[in-house]
Amino acid sequence: MRSPAFACARAWPLVLAMACARASAPGPADPGQEAERHRAALATITVQNATAHHLRIAFWPATGPGAPVVVGTVGPDSTGTLAPIPAGEPLILAALAEDSTRLVLAPRSFELGQRWTWRIPADAAFAAPAPSR
Repeated sequence: MRSPAFACARAWPLVLAMACARASAPGPADPGQEAERHRAALATITVQNATAHHLRIAFWPATGPGAPVVVGTVGPDSTGTLAPIPAGEPLILAALAEDSTRLVLAPRSFELGQRWTWRIPADAAFAAPAPSR
């Protein structure tokens, strides 16, 4: 029969290893901090549409592959705030009309938390999309 001291001495390394592993393992993130971090990585766009077109507003990355992501719609002669878009990376914004013509802005980056208004005048020149390669 083994002594209790022997069993305790043998279990000690296991207890120590478990304590160290628990102390170094990251715990669950604070949901409030995580939500704030994600909000901070976004920008807010408002569109003032003075045209007679019902528009879908989309963006895609200026570099690398990426399909257009529609972030909202704005009716004729109205203003709308869109879903947040990524900040800190170059994006291409486009207003897509119901007849498939589009108004495309040059690539631009938005600051973290930035609010920006895109004013589309009544006489904005919409064009057919460039043919895909």
